[in-house]
Amino acid sequence: MACLAPFLTGSCDDHVIGHGQPIVLNCLRDPPLTYENFGEGILGRHCTSCHSVYVRENQRASAPLGVDFDTWNDVLTWADRIKVRSVDMDDMPPAGGMVADERIELEEWLRCEVLPATGQFVSEDTGAPEVEP
Repeated sequence: MACLAPFLTGSCDDHVIGHGQPIVLNCLRDPPLTYENFGEGILGRHCTSCHSVYVRENQRASAPLGVDFDTWNDVLTWADRIKVRSVDMDDMPPAGGMVADERIELEEWLRCEVLPATGQFVSEDTGAPEVEP
């Protein structure tokens, strides 16, 4: 479907088909995706079965010890790697299971809440994280 923004009242980055929340490419979602309403849940569904302090070393499916996503502070510590592996490289979780809409929302949450909380923002030109001056 071509973007007909000048002719439509909705935005081109809204999810048109289906009944889920709109998928947005900007940070104008209302309410915004937060750790409480999105991040904790998606990490619990797809990441913490391996990336948790509560998972024994021999049950982590090669996830390095200490690379854990149990808390907001853990997410801030590993934000860059979460983005690279789960969004950019699309190789986490290794067994699959995360659908395309979830990856898009994960990227939005990282870009709009997590990376800014680490002092970074995402360049609109390149999509690469930059440090604020």
